[in-house]
Amino acid sequence: MAEQNTTNIARQGVSHEELRERMQEIERIFGAISDSADSHIKTTCPYRDTAQRCTAKFECRFVAGHGPHKSQCGWDGSDDYQLGWFPPQPAMEKPI
Repeated sequence: MAEQNTTNIARQGVSHEELRERMQEIERIFGAISDSADSHIKTTCPYRDTAQRCTAKFECRFVAGHGPHKSQCGWDGSDDYQLGWFPPQPAMEKPI
């Protein structure tokens, strides 16, 4: 299938060399996007919104406050945010 697509492109006036160069440019662009995302995810909790509220549906030790204001995120960026996530509690087994 890829061979057929490159043949069609060659018929449209794009040489295999131009196609290779374009593919390398696309790979470079997506590589940069991926590198940026990898860097960003290490320093930004995915459950923290722009208003600094925690949107996680599980317990996290970085959540500050109690009661109705419990959603304020207290993570300061100094630790790996995943260290604050408490594992889900195991389901209780039904008695036999």
